[in-house]
Amino acid sequence: MVLASPILSRIYSAQEFGLLATFTSIAVIAALVGTGRYEYAIGLAKEEREATSLVALVTGLSFVFSTALLLLLLGLALTGQLAEPVRGGLWTVIAIPLYTLMAAAISALTYWHQRRKKYSVISLSSVIQSVGTVGMSLALGLLGLKHAGLVAGVLAGQAGILFCLAISFGPELAVVRSLDWQELRRAASGHRNFPKFMVFSDLASTAGVQMSPLFLSSLYGSQVVGLYALGNRVLRGPGIVIVSSIANVFRNEAIDAINVSGGCREVFSRTFKWLLFAGIPIFSLVALFAPSLFAIIFGEPWRFSGNFARLLCLSTLADFICLPFVCLFYLRGRQQHYARLQILNLVLSLFAGLLAHRLVGSPLWSIAAITAVGTAFNIIFVVKAYALSDAQA
Repeated sequence: MVLASPILSRIYSAQEFGLLATFTSIAVIAALVGTGRYEYAIGLAKEEREATSLVALVTGLSFVFSTALLLLLLGLALTGQLAEPVRGGLWTVIAIPLYTLMAAAISALTYWHQRRKKYSVISLSSVIQSVGTVGMSLALGLLGLKHAGLVAGVLAGQAGILFCLAISFGPELAVVRSLDWQELRRAASGHRNFPKFMVFSDLASTAGVQMSPLFLSSLYGSQVVGLYALGNRVLRGPGIVIVSSIANVFRNEAIDAINVSGGCREVFSRTFKWLLFAGIPIFSLVALFAPSLFAIIFGEPWRFSGNFARLLCLSTLADFICLPFVCLFYLRGRQQHYARLQILNLVLSLFAGLLAHRLVGSPLWSIAAITAVGTAFNIIFVVKAYALSDAQA
């Protein structure tokens, strides 16, 4: 997607990128709520049948939630109470629940494939997702269907990755069909700490990440959101792909190490050093030259987007380093502690962004304040995760 951005930025306007960012923020938050975060338990299940039952549980819960969300949005649409990006016809009303359902299934299947160490399938599905997203966005943009193009591209990418993962999961469907309600209830009850604590912590964490487009949209409009969104996408896109793969490997190695010796300090230290030495040079260069690079690569109208990218470098580096180690909070049963920290992170980020807006009235200062708080909390998470990697934790 990032590689196609120089082309997409010349087809779609900043406002259309802003609508995509706002849509994605709403859809991602909705997708998180619908799973109960039971997908986290898939890698911890003691038996393969239990892991498969958790996949079925996550998908079933999300289906119910997405259906309810669709009915709610249809009801609001009939009374004319929907705002952008939902107010764009029936297809946008359907798009959010559809994204929510697909995202839940993708998350559950990804964790199941991680449990089986089928990393090649996960990598292939990510490639298919990128091709589907870019292909649909380009096609609709060139056809002049720009209002729908970027969102439809996201849905096409979701459909592609879901198809790939579902094909690999196919042999397990016989197990899914043999499950009864008692098994699903036992799976839900046995891992009830995930919906009790991880939903709120991940909601706070995701809201913190997705808050910026919604925050900027409410204060400065879609044009500013679009400029921010491109900078954020260029920085986070490649980083998330890389660090997600690292996180998958670290999670499995940490589980194995904890099962053998009670701790994973060596795995933590090795992973931390690699992330630190890989991330600092890359994000430092981007911070130095971002505005000029954005003007050259994406066109002069996007130079201001480079200013956002420059501000986001520090927080993105912190995210890059922190993300793999978050799993230690739930591997050690510290979901409640993690939830409290994430809620505090969200509250302070909102306060800092609003304070900067009141004092200066600049989107750059608002984003700088939000990213400063987020960076500080990521440092706290890494320090606490290091303590949890000890065998005595």
